Amino acid sequence: MSNSKVNLFLLPYAGGTGASFKSFVAGLPSWVRPIPVTLPGRGVRFRDPALTDWPELVDQLANELIGDARQPYALFGHSLGALVALELAHRFRSLGCHDLVWLGVSACVAPACRERGEDWLACEENVFLDKLRTLGGTPAELLENRELLDLYLPALRADFHLASTYAALSRDPLGARMLILAGEDDADVVSPPNNLTVWAQETTGVHRTSLHPGGHFFINDQAPQIARICSDDIGAALMLDEVAHG
Repeated sequence: MSNSKVNLFLLPYAGGTGASFKSFVAGLPSWVRPIPVTLPGRGVRFRDPALTDWPELVDQLANELIGDARQPYALFGHSLGALVALELAHRFRSLGCHDLVWLGVSACVAPACRERGEDWLACEENVFLDKLRTLGGTPAELLENRELLDLYLPALRADFHLASTYAALSRDPLGARMLILAGEDDADVVSPPNNLTVWAQETTGVHRTSLHPGGHFFINDQAPQIARICSDDIGAALMLDEVAHG
C-alpha cells in the first residue's frame, strides 16, 4: 500500500451534503485526505442558489476545487454524485490538473444507458414527495416538516433535474482506475446489468464492479466498510502508477 497522500473528493447523492460522508470518512486511512463537497443550495451553502445547468455547476465546482486537483487526487460519487464526479474529472483534465488517480462511481446508471427523465422542476409537489418516499433516502422528519421542505425542496428539485437531464458526451475516456459500486437490491441500477458494466466505457484504465447488500442507499448502512474497499482500490491504483512511472 502506498504512503502517498491523495486528495479524495466526495460527491453526495441528490439532496445530500458533504456531511453525508461523515461515516465514510471515518473508514478512510490517514494517507487519504477526504474533501467532502457540498453543492450550492443546501447544508452550509443553503443561501447559494441551487444550480440546474450542468456546465454552470461543473464550472463553479471546478473553480472552487481546482487547487486540490493540482495534487494527486481521486473522486468518489454516489448516485447523482457519480455523474458530478465524472464531469469534474473531465473538467480538471481540460484545465491541466494532476492526472486523476482513481474514480469511484456508486449507485448510478452508466451515462451511455441513461434516458431523459421527468420534469422535476415543474412537477406537482405531491408527485415529487412520493418519489422521495419511494427512494427511501430522505428522512421522514424532513418530508413531514413544512418549514424544512420549503428550505430543501429547491435543492432537491434541482438535483433531480440534473439527474434526469444528464446527457452522455462524445469525448476521450479517462485513463484512471475505476470502481463501480451498487446495492444488490437497487433494481433501477443493477437491472439490466449493462446499467453498470457500460461504465467501463468511461475509462481505459482497470475497472471492476462491486455489489453490496441493500438498495439505493446501501452506502448509508455500510459507509466505513465501503470506504475501506475504496481506499484499498485507490492504493492499488497508486501502486500501478508507481510501477508505470518507476
